[in-house]
Amino acid sequence: MRFVLAAIVALPLFAQPSANILLKPGHEASQPVDDEYTKKIREYTTEPFFNSPLTDYLPASKTVPTPKAVLGDIAGAPGILPYSQDVYRYMRMLEKASPRVKVFSIGKTEEGREMIAVAVASEKLISSLEENRARLAKLADPRTINLDDAEAEAETRAGYEILVKQMDPKVTWLVNARKDLAEEYDALKQPEQAARFRAEAAALDSKGSNIAKK
Repeated sequence: MRFVLAAIVALPLFAQPSANILLKPGHEASQPVDDEYTKKIREYTTEPFFNSPLTDYLPASKTVPTPKAVLGDIAGAPGILPYSQDVYRYMRMLEKASPRVKVFSIGKTEEGREMIAVAVASEKLISSLEENRARLAKLADPRTINLDDAEAEAETRAGYEILVKQMDPKVTWLVNARKDLAEEYDALKQPEQAARFRAEAAALDSKGSNIAKK
């Protein structure tokens, strides 16, 4: 199961970047498919209703390896339960094959085994990870910016805009995030900032309602 989840996380790496960030069932007709791997997915799943159009195939890539490179079969194959080191090795293979993956070693377990975290994002976001880390560090300890509200506002806004550009603005949790920010600014006695976020959230709510009626 761990390897299946890891493979699903890696699935976007095989697909071509798209300007449309909304997920659609199935794959685009222009996207080549790894026929052999896809055939195995459907064979081992046994029935279509056990899977989803989002995960019942694997896009083909000339540069990104599939889990078969480590396991000798597809992820989730009967009788194969990978060890953590297999998963880690595959994640590092993805990191070498794609600029959209970054692997971090985050420590050891109580028994001394390595633990990792894997970031999968656009090349631009991956290249700015350290910049974002520094921004979050400033917000975590306001003493580093001399408790300057204006600088805190600028850092918060910069991180927030990165998030917004990566997400469909109609998703519920993002609308709620805007509302939460409005409430936080209210609590800080910053009515202008609160009003801005409240207006954005209201506009998104309205768009979502209109879409639902169509």
